[in-house]
Amino acid sequence: HLTILQRTPNWISSRAAPLLPSGKYSDAAKWVFGSVPGMERLYRSSLYCMFEATFWPIGVFDKGGMLKSVAERRVRGEMLHALSDRKDLIEKVVPNFGLGCKRVCRTDDYLPALKRSNVSLIAAGLAQVRPDGVVASSGEFVPADVIIYATGFEVGSLGRDTWIQGKNQHHITGTSAADEALEAYLGAAIPDFPNLFMLLGPNTGLGHNSVVLMIESQVEYVVRMLTEALDNGIDTFEVNKEVVDGYYKWLWKEFDHRVWQHGGCQSWYQNEDGKVFALW
Repeated sequence: HLTILQRTPNWISSRAAPLLPSGKYSDAAKWVFGSVPGMERLYRSSLYCMFEATFWPIGVFDKGGMLKSVAERRVRGEMLHALSDRKDLIEKVVPNFGLGCKRVCRTDDYLPALKRSNVSLIAAGLAQVRPDGVVASSGEFVPADVIIYATGFEVGSLGRDTWIQGKNQHHITGTSAADEALEAYLGAAIPDFPNLFMLLGPNTGLGHNSVVLMIESQVEYVVRMLTEALDNGIDTFEVNKEVVDGYYKWLWKEFDHRVWQHGGCQSWYQNEDGKVFALW
């Protein structure tokens, strides 16, 4: 028997999409990708444009937006339909916060699995591990001989023992990105830290598209800066604080009308103070 301890619910969307296969790519599709010049790049670009449209211009992640409401009703309808014969699960599994406030899970298997006779769901997190089982935060004890500890990860952590010393007695630790909502220009450069670049630094994650694009853009930026320094005999360089302040003034203004800041949930996009440090 499998018992799931669910700390908070998630929006569950089906994998059905115009350009995405429901399962594996067919042999015919693989042949086309390998044989037709430019087809892989065209396909990847079409996926990018499709997912980018959910952010702009459609605005699915805008707080209070009409199209956000349409998307939310569609996903809620999918979940209610999948659980129509299990009212008890509907109360536990369907979220009461805005679509996109937490990462949307795309799967066709999870909701049907919850209805199996050998599966139970407890709407509470983990409070204690005992030799013979676990205790949920609701106080309920669950006997267990195997524990799958799937509780997430430390977002933005460079390692708890990391210490990077900068100028003017400034330093950052391995958890500064989350603890202090560390600000970095384009998620890569930090004032008072000369010759230091980060990839996938603060505010570079994406809630709607592939983060590979962010990595590629940051690498291009870093290489451009290094090339400029080498070509001009520059030994040290750093971003101006005024530039970072202006960048974040724009960023916080954008976040002010996004669901990630005002969606009614506490997500891994935010630190303990509720400030979004992980997403762009």
